[in-house]
Amino acid sequence: MPRKLFRTNVVAVIFVSLFSVSGVTPAHSIAGSYQCGSSAGTFTITGTTVVSSTTNCAGAVTIPEGVTAIGNDAFYTRSLVTSVLLPSTLQTIGSSGFRTTSITSISIPVNVTSIGTLAFSINAVNVTSVTFADNSKLTTIGNYAFQYTDFTTITIPALVTSIGLDIFIDNTNLSSIYLLGAVTGGGSFSSTAGITAYVTTSNRAGYGATWRGVTVASPPSAPTSLVATSGDATASVAFTAGADNDAAISNYKYSFDNITYTALSPADAVTPVVIPGLTNGTTYSIYLKAVNAAGDGIASASVSVTPLGAPVFTLSASTESRTVNTAATGFTINSTGSAIAGFTISATPSGMSFNTTTGALTGTPNTVALATTYTITATNTAGTATQTFTFTVTAAPVSADNSAAQAAAQAEAARKAREQQELREILALIPKIGELTLSLGETTKSLYSTKCVKGKSTKFVKKGAKCPRGFARK
Repeated sequence: MPRKLFRTNVVAVIFVSLFSVSGVTPAHSIAGSYQCGSSAGTFTITGTTVVSSTTNCAGAVTIPEGVTAIGNDAFYTRSLVTSVLLPSTLQTIGSSGFRTTSITSISIPVNVTSIGTLAFSINAVNVTSVTFADNSKLTTIGNYAFQYTDFTTITIPALVTSIGLDIFIDNTNLSSIYLLGAVTGGGSFSSTAGITAYVTTSNRAGYGATWRGVTVASPPSAPTSLVATSGDATASVAFTAGADNDAAISNYKYSFDNITYTALSPADAVTPVVIPGLTNGTTYSIYLKAVNAAGDGIASASVSVTPLGAPVFTLSASTESRTVNTAATGFTINSTGSAIAGFTISATPSGMSFNTTTGALTGTPNTVALATTYTITATNTAGTATQTFTFTVTAAPVSADNSAAQAAAQAEAARKAREQQELREILALIPKIGELTLSLGETTKSLYSTKCVKGKSTKFVKKGAKCPRGFARK
């Protein structure tokens, strides 16, 4: 292959590859005839525009990427077409482009900027859904564009500035039109009963109280005068509701940063509202927005709150007994729940004191009292908790001075001990006294009489007298 021809082919391949990678298909690559769904019918693309379709075009039609326009009358009267998938490259939909087809739902891609007159005027079946892509570039909707359709609600993108005459004519079920931008244009709706046009808060002044014969409503005004009360992992926020701006407030949303908002679930539209899922002891700044059918309202000023659980505590002791006028130990508090704001006691024992900040009972009881139960209550904004303490005050024991009596008793005991000793000594002398007495008697008799003996018998006679018969003199 000549070098010049090879270079040319390489450049061509690179060029085509770049377009393929970027997702843009060269215009000439999509021109031609395309099958309509599963039918034998076809539609024709010239350049990047769908220009026509055959009468037997039927089923689900897919318009290929690269098409930028649906030409006027391209699918007009093709009643056998049941759905259409439009490409992201599409920019315009011509007049009567899909008029009198059998499409039941319409989804407009992001790059479409204009929809022509009668583009989706479909009276053979009921179109129940019309949606526009997020960040839609649509600016213009032509006259009667959605005539005979049957959807109940539609949202007109923010960039739309021109709406043609009676675009919803003969749609008897339409009740809500959401206008995200500032729409101009004349005309009215054929049936206005029960229809509400919802506009943004910033655009409401431009629409006034009515627009094209329908009631205009906008998102609610901001809630005011917020007051937050802490709960157990929750916060209750009371407020004054803002104006509903002609659409009833249906719910509120809350935020901690005024950026990300969470809707209350289940919905709650009455003050106060409860914010769930908070962490006890953590301080939050809470913002509120009211919600109605027109959308989210303006955010309120923030209110600060620190959620708390109910108190939980124990006492270091549950009973105590003390002698009157003796210092008591009392008790201390062990808190295991959220912060406690203060304490109370059902009564304070005489002579003692109770600390309402720490909950401590201290002092010296000065009055005798039977066992008495006292109730200690801890309180914070989330609730209360109680514990009981039983306290007894006993009388002091009687103390008498008995030193004299003890001395007397000791003296008496000593005296008795001496008497006992003397008695023992006397008793020990009795036998000796008897022996002495006998000895003295015999000695005395021997001096003044004669001793006469007969066997074991002894008699004494006067000195010089004779012994009785049978007795011998000794």
